[in-house]
Amino acid sequence: MSSTTDNCNQQYSLPMHRQPSPPYDYDIEDCKAILLDEAEKLFTSLAKRMVDEAIDEHAFKTSASLPLLPLDNKQQQQNSSLS
Repeated sequence: MSSTTDNCNQQYSLPMHRQPSPPYDYDIEDCKAILLDEAEKLFTSLAKRMVDEAIDEHAFKTSASLPLLPLDNKQQQQNSSLS
């Protein structure tokens, strides 16, 4: 068991040397343009989804308060005689 503990301690006690960063093949302005384009796509998609959900919710609430089928004359007479 001692050897396992020693191996773990050795693993974590090794000095961590940071590797040098690789040279970049792209311009920061290109990255900004790509990021802006992707942010616009995401915003447009989320805005469309929210509008669609709001419309669907409103349509559901409106349709839930209306009768599904209009009553014919016979049904109206039966309902009025029950009252």
